[in-house]
Amino acid sequence: MKKLYSILLTLGALPAFAGNVTYLALGDSISFGYNPNIVPPPVSQYIGYPQIVAADLHLPAGAEINASCPGQTSASFLNYLTPDNGCQAFISTIGLHTSYAGSQAAFAVQELLTNPINLVTLSIGGDDLLLLQQQCSPPGFTAASFQACVEANLPGVLSAYAENLTQILAEIRSVYKGKLVLVLYSAPNTDPLFTFVVEQLNSVMELVSSNFGATIGDGFTAFQIASALFGGDPCKAGLLVPLKTGGCDVHPTVYGQGLLALTVLQPHSPVLTSGSSCNGAYAGTFNGNVTVSNLQVCILVGGGVTGNIDLDGGVLAMNTVTIGGNVQAEGAATLSIGPATIIDGNLQIQNLPSWMPPSQVCGASVKGNFQFQNNGNAIAIGSAPSCPGNMIGGNLQVHNNSGATAIFGNTVGGNLQDLNNTGTSQVFGNTIQKNLQCQNDSAITGGGNLAAQKQGQCAAF
Repeated sequence: MKKLYSILLTLGALPAFAGNVTYLALGDSISFGYNPNIVPPPVSQYIGYPQIVAADLHLPAGAEINASCPGQTSASFLNYLTPDNGCQAFISTIGLHTSYAGSQAAFAVQELLTNPINLVTLSIGGDDLLLLQQQCSPPGFTAASFQACVEANLPGVLSAYAENLTQILAEIRSVYKGKLVLVLYSAPNTDPLFTFVVEQLNSVMELVSSNFGATIGDGFTAFQIASALFGGDPCKAGLLVPLKTGGCDVHPTVYGQGLLALTVLQPHSPVLTSGSSCNGAYAGTFNGNVTVSNLQVCILVGGGVTGNIDLDGGVLAMNTVTIGGNVQAEGAATLSIGPATIIDGNLQIQNLPSWMPPSQVCGASVKGNFQFQNNGNAIAIGSAPSCPGNMIGGNLQVHNNSGATAIFGNTVGGNLQDLNNTGTSQVFGNTIQKNLQCQNDSAITGGGNLAAQKQGQCAAF
C-alpha cells in the first residue's frame, strides 16, 4: 500500500523520455503542487493541477511531464543561475517531479523538439511578487511602509516580468504551435493591496500571452466565485492549504488545484460518467455510487453524488457538493471535505496510515454519524480560523487513533466521544447537544466546549 504515492498518477522524480509525452507542464510551486504540510519524500505526494489535467484527459503513464520548480521566477526560468525564490535549493534538497539539468526554458524547448506534445501549460510570475514582498518586509516594517514600498517597486517588477515572459513564450513558440495555456494567479487573501498586485501581474500575463496565440486559464475568477460564500476569503473556502499555526499558506489545496485544472480544460469541463472512473476534477451530479481506488485522485466541485462514496486508497476532495448517501474512507487514502459539502448519511474514516498527508473536514454538514477511528494520519475536524467547524447531526466518535486529531468549533447533535487515542487530541469550542466524553487519551487538551454533561478527561473542558 505504501507504494501509492511513489507512483501516483504518472511520475515520481524521473527523467523525461522521448516518444510518449503529449502534455508538458511548466511553472513554479503552484503547478508543482507544493504543500508545506507534506513531509517529503516521495516527491509524488505533491499534487498540482497538471496531474489532475492529465487524469481528466485520461493520459497514459508517462504522457505528462511536470517540469515545475517551487520558487522559480520568470528570470530564473530563463537562466537558472539567476537568483530565485528557492528553486535551486528545492532541487538539491527535495527534487522535482521531473529531473533535468539547466534552465526550465531549455528543458521545455528540448521536450517540445523531442515529443509529440499537444498541450503546454504555464504558471510563472508568482515568485516575482513574493520576492517583492520579501524586499518590502525588512525588520521593523509597518503596514504603511510595506504598501509604499510595493507601490514604488511594482512597476519595475511588472516591466521585468513582461520582458521575461515575452522571451519565454517566444522560445516556446519557436518550436511549438499547439495549445498553450497560461494560468492566472488567485489572490491569497482579502487584502485589497494583495488583490491589486495579483490583478496587475495577471493583466501583464494576459497582454503578453495574447501576442503568442495562448489561451488563459482564469484561476483568479474561479477562486473568486468559489470564495463568494465565504466573504471572498479563499482560506475559509478551503481553496488554500491550512497551516498548523493558523491561517493559510498561499498554495492551493487539492480542491483548489482541481479548480485550476478545470480552467485549463475549459470550455470542455469533464463530467463523471462512471462510478469507478473518478480520476480528475468533475462538476455536475452523478447518479449512483462512486468508488475511488488506489492511484485515483477524485475532485468534486459543485453538484454531487446521489449514492455513496467509497474511498479505498487514493485522494478524495469535495467542496460545495451534496452526497445523497454515506462516505467511507479507509486504507492508503487522503480526504479533504471542504465548506458547503452536505453528506446526507454517515461519514466513516478508518485505518489511514501515518505516512499519508493529513486529512481535513471543514465547514461540512454530516446529517448522520461521523466516525474517525484506528488512523495513523492526522486530521482537522474544524481547526479555526482556516478550517471552519462542521454540523454533525448524530454522534462524533474519535477512537483509537495514533495520529494527531484537532476537533474545533463543531456543532454535534448527539455525543462527542474522544477515546483511547495515543496521538495528541485537541477539543475546543464545540457545542454538543448530549455528552462530551473523553477517556484513555494519552495527550489531550481542550476548553470552551458546551455540552449537557462533560465526562472523564473532558470534565473541565
